[in-house]
Amino acid sequence: MEVRIVVSADHSSAELRSLFAWLRWVEDTSPHSPVIDSADPAGMEPATDSLTLVIRSAGLAGLAQSLSMWLRQRRSNVTVTIHTPDGRTVKIGNGGTHLTHRAQDADASTSDEAMRATAIEPHHLDHAPEASVKLGLLLAAQSNVACAIAKYQRAIDAGHPDDFPFAANNLGLLLEEQEDVAGAQAAYQQAIDSGHPDQMPKAMINLGLLLADQGDVVGALAVYQQAIGSGHADWAPLAAHAMGVLLAEQGYVASAQAAYQQVINSGHADSPFAAYNLGVLLEEQEDVAGAQAAYQQAIDSGHPDQMPKAMINLGLLLADQGDVAGAQTTYQRAIDSGHPDWAPLAAYNLGVLLEEQEDVAGAQAAYRQAIDSGHPDQMPKAMINLGVLLAEQGDVAGARAAYKLVIDSGHPEEAPFAANNLRVLLEEQGDAAGAEAATNRQLIPTALTTPR
Repeated sequence: MEVRIVVSADHSSAELRSLFAWLRWVEDTSPHSPVIDSADPAGMEPATDSLTLVIRSAGLAGLAQSLSMWLRQRRSNVTVTIHTPDGRTVKIGNGGTHLTHRAQDADASTSDEAMRATAIEPHHLDHAPEASVKLGLLLAAQSNVACAIAKYQRAIDAGHPDDFPFAANNLGLLLEEQEDVAGAQAAYQQAIDSGHPDQMPKAMINLGLLLADQGDVVGALAVYQQAIGSGHADWAPLAAHAMGVLLAEQGYVASAQAAYQQVINSGHADSPFAAYNLGVLLEEQEDVAGAQAAYQQAIDSGHPDQMPKAMINLGLLLADQGDVAGAQTTYQRAIDSGHPDWAPLAAYNLGVLLEEQEDVAGAQAAYRQAIDSGHPDQMPKAMINLGVLLAEQGDVAGARAAYKLVIDSGHPEEAPFAANNLRVLLEEQGDAAGAEAATNRQLIPTALTTPR
């Protein structure tokens, strides 16, 4: 089946390239993937605004799950829409980036057949519960909460061995979105009590996340451990990762390290993410060698998101250890990845590193790379640093232009810095009127500085 994927984000083209790289990575590391039809790899070539894939007939749910895993690693709000040949659409969004995610079935679509089954066969033991679930998913996607709850409850009451736990899980998600914590907990518990091999560990993760949000650390760790004990190929490693995150937040370093290592050893698609988190944890413990090894594992995975992110952290670590050449090489590799978020940050960091080495030309070139990326955060930061460099080199006009561009960007943090730097520069040039105008645009009075 051929599907078309559209990405909606601030930098849609860059995010689409990242998604394409992710899918290629998943396919390369999972040769028996049930999602992408390897018989037609040409179908994976991205167009300018969409990506066309040829997937196996039963691969839509697997594709949606894979996309959900990619989405939870995005730093900004991103929505992915899957368009199928029969006119169905599946929308999956991240609503912002979180380290862990709600385990859910993302095939929130329905079909004419499901609608007819609901209307024509309301008492069919198999068709009716399935149709109720699909209709509930559709109604939830349309924000018709009350009706969606009713449909999910109808499927639960039918007691079908597959549809009942599926409906309970989705009901829990919906109630949690409505901030009905008690109702969500009860629904997740129903899915858990069903003993369903897929929905049970999935609901355990969702319940664990909910309990952690409510401050019940002990309860969350208990259900995560139950999900790990299920041995499920997907949900057990994800539960171990969620447990590692929670343990690290609570300061249980050794236990968090063990949980992350469990994910890494599983070879799950989340293992590069766990390796990165392990590197952060070990770096916080000043275990430089361990952190370097963990970051290198994330890098060696080739993961399109975790690889460049780990390169940045490794570059910072190497620079702190005095290995300037190693840091420079690592930053350049991250830049070469072309990642929409991490490549601009790597370029900025490289500029800072080269400036510290008094390599003015190299620093300027690196800052210009970050500027050319158009990244909403790294561009103004690099522009300020470039302005400082240009002013130091006597290029007053260039420095003024750089500062003004940052001011005009309206960036809440960097624009005030730029306004202050421009004021100082103009005062030094004897331009009192210009300095006063810059002062009027300055939101935070600070000394001339280069943000790091």
